Order: sequence, then structure tokens, then C-alpha cells
Amino acid sequence: MSTEEQAFVIAHEILHYYIDINIPKSKSFYYDYYLINFVLDAQINQILVRFRFTPTKGVFLINDALDFKALELYDLLYPYRQYTRAYNNREKYDWTSNKSLSEILNIPIKKIITQVFLVYSIRLQQ
Repeated sequence: MSTEEQAFVIAHEILHYYIDINIPKSKSFYYDYYLINFVLDAQINQILVRFRFTPTKGVFLINDALDFKALELYDLLYPYRQYTRAYNNREKYDWTSNKSLSEILNIPIKKIITQVFLVYSIRLQQ
């Protein structure tokens, strides 16, 4: 791993520490841990890319991840959560391509947002 990639990893973990301590712990049990971590990884990685850090091979790069609040992105990805958990399931979508969310999922963004409303309605019924 190059020095630049090492700097990326260290900066990534520092940002995780800062963000993780600012997530209300009382609400954290409502969320799928793996998916919220995936979302935070995607957003942290975009912050670092924008500050010209060199990402390590295989990191999650969704180029519009910062266009959403973390919980909005969480809700957008909730229907796809099985494809964000295990490495073997990640092969279906190329999370490392640095494309937009709609390009990665190969779905128009309007359809993704419609799915968010469905997720909210299911949560309200529970």
C-alpha cells in the first residue's frame, strides 16, 4: 500500500470516529448496522476524494453520495441492503466505480426515490 493510500485509510478511520460519536446511540438500534456503515463509508470516501486523497483499491465510491444526508442515502439503499453486506453479494453492483447512485443501480433516480416512500410507508405500518 502506497503512502498516499495509507493516508486515505487513516483519514477515513479518523472521520469514522468523529461521525460515529455524533450518531445518537438511542436511535442507532433502529438501523441496519452494515448498511449505515456502508453509507458512511461511501460519504467519507467522497469527502476524501474531493480533498484529493488517493483511495485504496476496492473502496466504495458513489460520486453523488454527498448529495444526500446519511439517512436519506440509507433509505435509498435500504431495498438493496443485501447487496451491501457481504463481499460476495457486492458483485451484483459495482460500488467502486465512482458513478452516480442511479448509474450503479441502473435505475432512474425517480424510481429510487419512489422506493424510499415505500420504505417509509412500511416502517409506519410496523
